[in-house]
Amino acid sequence: MRNVGTSRMLKKGFGINHWMYGTLRDEPLLKLMQPYLGERKLVDFTIPGAVETYFGWLKTNHFDMGVTGFKDDEHATPDPKITLKSGASMRQYHNAYYFILYEELYKQYKAAYNKRGFCMWLGNLYTGAHRWPVFHYDDLSLQPNMAANSGWTASHYGPEYSSWHPYPLVLFMNAFATFWTDNEWKGGAVPWEMHSPENYLRYLKLHYQLIPYVYSNLWEQRKTGVGNIRPIALEYQDDPATYSIGKAIFYGPNLLVDFGVDYNAKESAERNKPTYEKNKSVYLPEGKWVYFWNDKVYDGKQTIDLSGTPEDDCAVFVRGGAIIPMMPYMNYVGEKPIDPLIVDIYGHGSTEFTLFEDDGESFEYEKGEYCETKYENYGGMDIIINARKCPGSYTPPERSYLFRVHHDGDPGDVFLGSMALEKKSSQAGLDAAKTGWYYSGGVVQVKFPDSGERMLLGISSPVP
Repeated sequence: MRNVGTSRMLKKGFGINHWMYGTLRDEPLLKLMQPYLGERKLVDFTIPGAVETYFGWLKTNHFDMGVTGFKDDEHATPDPKITLKSGASMRQYHNAYYFILYEELYKQYKAAYNKRGFCMWLGNLYTGAHRWPVFHYDDLSLQPNMAANSGWTASHYGPEYSSWHPYPLVLFMNAFATFWTDNEWKGGAVPWEMHSPENYLRYLKLHYQLIPYVYSNLWEQRKTGVGNIRPIALEYQDDPATYSIGKAIFYGPNLLVDFGVDYNAKESAERNKPTYEKNKSVYLPEGKWVYFWNDKVYDGKQTIDLSGTPEDDCAVFVRGGAIIPMMPYMNYVGEKPIDPLIVDIYGHGSTEFTLFEDDGESFEYEKGEYCETKYENYGGMDIIINARKCPGSYTPPERSYLFRVHHDGDPGDVFLGSMALEKKSSQAGLDAAKTGWYYSGGVVQVKFPDSGERMLLGISSPVP
């Protein structure tokens, strides 16, 4: 039944992880791994051949049918008194045991498939875990402060979407985690029916639409070590008011997300009565900040009160001048080409952002098979799309751009280079056109083909 269920979910575009126990329980696997077993049937992965044998079994019984990783509750915190086959204790190996296992599984998977996707979901992480595709999940509590602190080491933290977690905090923290985590063992309840189906879908769509932004941030993490999730103090190191903030994070360089509380643990006895008392006071660092849900602009270096906002609205602020690439909503990554590529542009500041693209599956990016496109925004009026840089042969599929410029009032004219674009009378008219623009609800939408060459987009007047 597990194989049939996995096959059906894979066809729908789900990524599937199975559960992994630290001590072996499958009889054929126990027999296979017998030469490497120590106390309590714990595998000694320091013995030559142990990882290769273990991976071979995982490949046949899991990876070859589409599973890409495991949730592992036990390996991350083994009993220090256990003695391994080699005679060493777990107290001696501590987190080295953990690193040996996941580093080697990652390398074996990469060699076998030349595909990304392999990921381990762990109950805790150690410093240095960012070097391997591991993720810290939390099924017992919600800890925004943990999410914020994970940014110091470029680790990835997020809670499981579970019925016993307080709503809407669990929704907010999944929407603005690097990975959204739903777990099947929640008593049979499907996540979109636990609370509000409408809000679940609203935040799930946003999470997926932000993938080009997050993906580019992870490329920067690879180069600089600065993660997609960042503590506020990391971005504003000269502002002492940010040093003690544990209830808010930066989601990439341009989105400030305040969860309302810094810690919300729920013991087992309380799981049927989850509560969430949100603090609606939000500190904004220096600069201009745009409230994501209504485009209201706030000055920084102050604490603001959001008491009048809906409970289901997470406090999300966009940095003034931000550039945020997005994609149309789709049921799963790769369901269809990203067309149009959406780029949200905000005024009240000047910034730049580099979009990273590759095939999304293989490790060919390590050989230069990727593209970067740098965007420059000058106050939401003058936008420069620099020529795409592709070291290898990879190029994105043919597509259109849809720039969404958040702007006070109808700009009158929009220019691509020196050419004035045609204003459309309706959203439907813009959707049907290859080139043109339309203004509605404080947003100038500009559509044109992505040539890959340098282009200048001017709002109200040509870019000088």
